[in-house]
Amino acid sequence: MPAKEYNKGIRAHWAVEAMHYVKDVTFGEDASLICTKNAPTNFSIIRNIIMNVLKREKYDYFS
Repeated sequence: MPAKEYNKGIRAHWAVEAMHYVKDVTFGEDASLICTKNAPTNFSIIRNIIMNVLKREKYDYFS
C-alpha cells in the first residue's frame, strides 16, 4: 500500500475517533443507561444532530 493511501486511512480513522470522543466526553454516551429497543440508536442520532448544529454555529465543544 502506498504511503499516501495509508495516511488517508489513518486520518479517516482519527476523524471518527474525534467524533466519538466528543460524544462520550460532552454527552456522556458511554455512561448512558439508555439500552432498550431502539432508544440507543435514536439517542445517538439526536446527539449527531446536536453536534452538527453546534458545528454549523461554530461552537467550541471543549470550552
